[in-house]
Amino acid sequence: MTRSPVPLDGLPDLPRDQAGPVFNEPWEAQAFALAVRLSEAGYFSWSEWSSLLGTEIQAAQARGDPDLGQTYYRHWLNALERMCVAKGLVQRGDMRRRKGEWRQAYLNTPHGQAVELQAAFPGRESGSDSSPGVIRAAGRLRDQSGPRVVTERSRRAPRPGSKSTRPPHN
Repeated sequence: MTRSPVPLDGLPDLPRDQAGPVFNEPWEAQAFALAVRLSEAGYFSWSEWSSLLGTEIQAAQARGDPDLGQTYYRHWLNALERMCVAKGLVQRGDMRRRKGEWRQAYLNTPHGQAVELQAAFPGRESGSDSSPGVIRAAGRLRDQSGPRVVTERSRRAPRPGSKSTRPPHN
């Protein structure tokens, strides 16, 4: 089965060059790919997505975002979170809890080392998870379509032995 690419022309202010979208950081490409994949998998239409993204960008501008291009994918992440909550792919509380866990892991990780979610729980054995809600919701998506719900604020737990880079902070 061949998938048709999503219509990128309808996206407001998408940073791009002649080859397509451009990204300044790996997390931007990951967020972009996740939204594309969720849309392709039928969780939301691309027109729904571009409308919500446009609304998010307008709201940020109304709050004083200077719109110089550096915040585009932050708006993308905010819209992705809103869409995933609205579609029931993840609960807002689970996302908030996971964000807190990643923040604690970031704070507990020595400078220069990769951030791992386990660092949020010093003294706890690897593999135990006190907040499975995001992972459980993400697992449901993975079973059906491949990707997990991963945003700047609800990053998934890395696989055992894998490393994760520090998420960007607002």
